[in-house]
Amino acid sequence: MAQVTLMAGIVSLHGKLGEYCYRTCKNGKVILSRMPTKSNKPITDAQKKHRERFSSVVRKVNEILKDPTQREVMEKMYKKQRRKKETLRGFIFRQINSLYPK
Repeated sequence: MAQVTLMAGIVSLHGKLGEYCYRTCKNGKVILSRMPTKSNKPITDAQKKHRERFSSVVRKVNEILKDPTQREVMEKMYKKQRRKKETLRGFIFRQINSLYPK
């Protein structure tokens, strides 16, 4: 669904309208693009490997967040090394992901 904010003209435009997607950048420009379509090609071995790796990292993040002691340790590390606009979950994901060879 497209959303339009009206205040002395169109202030922002974002969302889906038909087969098009609208979004407003920080500089105020409105970008119109077609909605992406799902590919009909079969996934490659590299894609399968990447998806499996991503799934295992997500599982480990969830395990850490459920365990109070591990979560506390990660929260302390997060407060020390926190990047701007990074969530605790994102921080843990980055930490675990760096342990896996590419």
